[in-house]
Amino acid sequence: MVYSEDLREKVMKYIDMHYSQSYVAKLFGISTKTVWNWIKLRNDTGGLKPKPFTRGPTKLKADELQQYVTDNPQACLREIAQHFNCRVSSVHSRMKSLGTKYRKKRAWSRKRRERLVFKK
Repeated sequence: MVYSEDLREKVMKYIDMHYSQSYVAKLFGISTKTVWNWIKLRNDTGGLKPKPFTRGPTKLKADELQQYVTDNPQACLREIAQHFNCRVSSVHSRMKSLGTKYRKKRAWSRKRRERLVFKK
């Protein structure tokens, strides 16, 4: 959660008046870790401006993913993730956002099903 600079300044005024971090955190309804981070931010940068949120580049480009799925319609999520060197959850969420149909798991082979039946 990003707090306003106004709130950050109010918190820091209390810290400058030598109130404890835990008291100030309870007073403003924030965590002590947040207060500690703001103190560190002010010491490092001289200000309380929040850092801009940046997201890294995605490994799964929409056109590459759709091309792979059309070329390999029987590929399951795990195989797609291995191809793109990423996590299965990343492939799942990206395909869901694209509205692409996919296979979650490989169908069990007949031998594997028979082995499981005999183990019971």
